[in-house]
Amino acid sequence: GERGAERVVRVEFANSNVVHYQGEEGAERVVREEYPDGNVQYYEGERDAEKAVRTEFADDTVHYYEGEKGAERCVRVVPGASEDKAAAEKRYKAMRVAELRSECERLG
Repeated sequence: GERGAERVVRVEFANSNVVHYQGEEGAERVVREEYPDGNVQYYEGERDAEKAVRTEFADDTVHYYEGEKGAERCVRVVPGASEDKAAAEKRYKAMRVAELRSECERLG
């Protein structure tokens, strides 16, 4: 941006993660994070309330999430080219079991 109105649009970290931002100066929000393994996480929401909405994996598998920041849960898995539907369903069920166990532990 112009001098005095600069804004963050991209940050590259030492671990090779790259985070992309959108928004005006002081209101930049995370919209995408790229990982060195080829996975990409997408976010929606205002600054400090960004929630994960989708992960695209290197094998073309896509996970969709719902819920507020910090409480996102996977609601749908679309298998990629290298994964069959049965394997994707099995992985999704395992994720749900882990999420439910975690929630039970949290609630006591």
